[in-house]
Amino acid sequence: MAAMLDQVKALHEAGLFSSSKMLASFLLSMTEHGNQDKYELSNMVNKYQLLVYLADSLFDDEQYKRAEQFYTRAIQLKKIIIKHKPKTGPPLGLLSEIEVKYKMSQCYVHLKEYREATAILEGISQKQRSLKINMSLAKLYQRQGMERSAISCYKEVLRVCPLALEAVIGLLSLGVPGSEVTSLTSSSTSGMDWLGSWIKGQVLAASGKHAKGAQALKTLETQCLRDNVELLCNTAEMFYNAGDYNNAKSFFQRAHSLDPCVLQGMDTYAFLLSQGGCGNGEGLEKLAKNLIQVTQLKPEPWIAMGHFCNATSRKPRAVYFAQKAHTIDSRNVQALVLKASLLQALEKQQESLLHFREAVKLAPWNFEAQKGLVECYMSAKRHKEALTVAKNAHKTLGANPRTLTLCASVMAHEPSSYDKATSMLEKSLAQDETYTDAVCLLAEIMGKKQEYDKAIALLRKHMSHDRTPRLHQLLGDYLALTSDYQEALDHYTQALSMNPGDSKAMEGIQNVERANGGEVDHDSGDEADEPNGGVSLEEEDIEDEEPWAPQDIRGALF
Repeated sequence: MAAMLDQVKALHEAGLFSSSKMLASFLLSMTEHGNQDKYELSNMVNKYQLLVYLADSLFDDEQYKRAEQFYTRAIQLKKIIIKHKPKTGPPLGLLSEIEVKYKMSQCYVHLKEYREATAILEGISQKQRSLKINMSLAKLYQRQGMERSAISCYKEVLRVCPLALEAVIGLLSLGVPGSEVTSLTSSSTSGMDWLGSWIKGQVLAASGKHAKGAQALKTLETQCLRDNVELLCNTAEMFYNAGDYNNAKSFFQRAHSLDPCVLQGMDTYAFLLSQGGCGNGEGLEKLAKNLIQVTQLKPEPWIAMGHFCNATSRKPRAVYFAQKAHTIDSRNVQALVLKASLLQALEKQQESLLHFREAVKLAPWNFEAQKGLVECYMSAKRHKEALTVAKNAHKTLGANPRTLTLCASVMAHEPSSYDKATSMLEKSLAQDETYTDAVCLLAEIMGKKQEYDKAIALLRKHMSHDRTPRLHQLLGDYLALTSDYQEALDHYTQALSMNPGDSKAMEGIQNVERANGGEVDHDSGDEADEPNGGVSLEEEDIEDEEPWAPQDIRGALF
């Protein structure tokens, strides 16, 4: 039997998992149903080894549920072996029980049974816990909100291996002071001057100073880590959290150009591309194609697919892809925000609210999640809750143009609060006169107060900085209200050329034609004649969406 066990081991180490699995399975049946005594120590030892080899082969073949069952049997058998082992006998040479428990915990992680995974690892004494066991425990504790235990495990990892940078990020995300984290890594900084700057950037981001953190990493990338894809993606994510979408998109673009197979932050990059109107549609399609060819086992490709489907007016399919990404990683914030925003567009407000709320819980610094939650409460006429969320965003993210505008958007729904909203928007524009959302909202308030000339002047001035469908649509509305029908029609047409599905612009054209007796000349192109730019909206609910086989996806979409 020893020779056959060696063959099983050799097959597994050679990566021939299917062969290893089959041979181990056959040999296991021989030990269980042969003529030999099942409770003879050598037979139990052989059976234990076979159970572990078989479980390992199943694990490497991603059959986690079956693997977990065989690991469990191995651990139970190990207890019986220990009882039968003579106290003075020689070592049995058994495969490590600690490694078996670790693999078993990883099965539970893949099966999303996190409490069971934690319990298995907690059963290993602290003295016997390796680096990977402590790291795994730290992540499991953090996922379950057990912050003190997570901090303790991360610190233990850094005590043994000061350059475990994932533990550094973990500690900072749990609020451990930067000086304390730096002290844990100081023993290994010789010859790595960049490490201090990198940690400084992480400390700034963890404390909510995302813009300063991004600048610190940007300087580091320029000076000594040029074209480092990991650093570029990290910097881009910080710029995104700071609201600097242009810089974020630029850094993500560089990273993707250097390595088209990189996944880090590509879900956020897909979101940024989706915000650029029709001009970025081609880039979004290319990104979605590239990522789905890299892997189908991570959420980023499916999020990119979701944004692409949404951009091409296929919301039910977009929801399907967002849900697929969420199923793969329930803590992926971009998946939650995408699905929530799509459900909101499909007028499924309660489901949307739940997803936005979960996104805010996981990432309170994510402005899109905060904004979406505010909009959900506003749609439900729950203005008090909306204002509370907006104020919390203002407190968490600081007094910047985005948060000031978000608070103003809630106040703008009550005539008694118009003056407060206007004051906040003016503060927003004093910080950044190019912030389009603030300009549009201020113009809307002016319109509600029938100050059409002021609104028109504000919008015309801002168009020297930016041109979006919403700007053109609003300007068209106010020009129409002042009887300037021809120019109003021109701006509605511009809005439709940028966003063929702009229902407000189409409604504006119809109103202008009715007001002017249908005599206004216009050439709004095919997009105006066909509201969705030639793409038919699918009206079925997502429950009716038939899941596509992976091999059919590229053909079906592209």
